[in-house]
Amino acid sequence: MARLLTILLTWPVAHLSVAVLTITESTGHQLARCIRDAPVWTRRRWTNDMVRRTADAVDDVSRRTGEPVSKMLALIKVESRFNPRDISGRNRDKSRDYGLTQQNSYYVQTRCRRVLRRRCSRRDLLDPVVSVRLMGATFRECR
Repeated sequence: MARLLTILLTWPVAHLSVAVLTITESTGHQLARCIRDAPVWTRRRWTNDMVRRTADAVDDVSRRTGEPVSKMLALIKVESRFNPRDISGRNRDKSRDYGLTQQNSYYVQTRCRRVLRRRCSRRDLLDPVVSVRLMGATFRECR
């Protein structure tokens, strides 16, 4: 039986200070619920296979880094509103942020070489599984 919890996470992230998620016990259910609550144009970009693979990646990164799944989903919600193909406008340093977790183009190739053992193409950066794995590398860098 799935238990519903409401988690209030307060973050000093960009211009948003609070992200609220309603979650269930399963990461797949959590992700599906978040995507269902996302804007229509974002929901159309997700397939069932993408949701399953991304939920598996979130579980894996959560297990490896010790970060709660709810925190990771809150970050994704704030960064890209669950749009896996989100590309930001130019930042002040002329870099761009790509994908579900908004990986910065200035730092991303270093993380790609360490996590994937190769350079990332633009297509790789817009893959939600790769984006989540790179978010895990970001968590490890911040420790």
